[in-house]
Amino acid sequence: MLRSLAVLSGMAAVICVMLLFLQQSHALPAYLDVQRWNRDVYAGLGDPWLTRIPAAIVGVLVVPWGVAAPAAIFGGVSLWRTRRLPALALVTAFLGAVAGVILQGKGWTYHWLPMLPFLALLADAGFVMLRRETAGAAAGTFRGLMLSLALVVAALAPAQRCYRYVRSRLSPQAAQAYERREFRYYGRHAGGAYDLTDSLAGIEPARARIMLWAMHQAPFLRRDLQPPTRYSVIRPLFDGPGSAYRQRYRAAFMDEMRAEPPRWWLLPTPALLAREAELRDHDLDGFPAAATFLRDRYRLAGQSEEWQIWERQLPAARTP
Repeated sequence: MLRSLAVLSGMAAVICVMLLFLQQSHALPAYLDVQRWNRDVYAGLGDPWLTRIPAAIVGVLVVPWGVAAPAAIFGGVSLWRTRRLPALALVTAFLGAVAGVILQGKGWTYHWLPMLPFLALLADAGFVMLRRETAGAAAGTFRGLMLSLALVVAALAPAQRCYRYVRSRLSPQAAQAYERREFRYYGRHAGGAYDLTDSLAGIEPARARIMLWAMHQAPFLRRDLQPPTRYSVIRPLFDGPGSAYRQRYRAAFMDEMRAEPPRWWLLPTPALLAREAELRDHDLDGFPAAATFLRDRYRLAGQSEEWQIWERQLPAARTP
């Protein structure tokens, strides 16, 4: 009991230190607002319910850590026979983590991370049981086959990615196609977001401000670029139609853009946004105030296959 209380106290102390730091930095209200937005808006953007359970089954059994799932089943059975309370705790925690992914409706890799400790513990118990209960000449062969199968399954996805990467190095065209398919606007292909922001930052002073109309902020981490507003990604400006959050975030975005408009504004083209949902989430006409601001204050200075480059128009000089 004392050990459990010590662990809980340590966890609580870390959380308190983090909250105090945010409060001292005057960032706590914004942090709490983001958590409420995640709860009220982002949590509702998951996949349809009919696809969530099949996706969860695939997530548990097929992705790389799925090689441990059969052993975890043996582990749960073994623990239930001998130590029911730990078995119940581990299985409940495991199923709770899986339920969390189902409720979110988003099966990205990082959503599964809370499940992995419990899967590993159950799998460890399963391997111990198999080692204990398999005996004789066939035992070593059985364990060797099981380990070999696990290694082969675990190596399939990395081997496939390695093969695709090596094949992409055969020509510049193949390399660009690989970058587009694998990373989209996160990649380093010619004409991509990194290429354009690097070029524009090269003709700007230090801490250049570029409006990148996209769902990622990675280019801002290069060359000391500065987002022109607090919204380094545009998701809060589009998610939650009709919500007070979106109305408030859009108003704050426009206030900051009017106060100090950036010189450059990069808009993705339909060639970059492959899916209908992405086209909708990046559609500037869905944000009328921003669309009017762009067309009134900027001119189209250039265009690549994937990006439109808009440059701020300087005010006309007054005649004496």
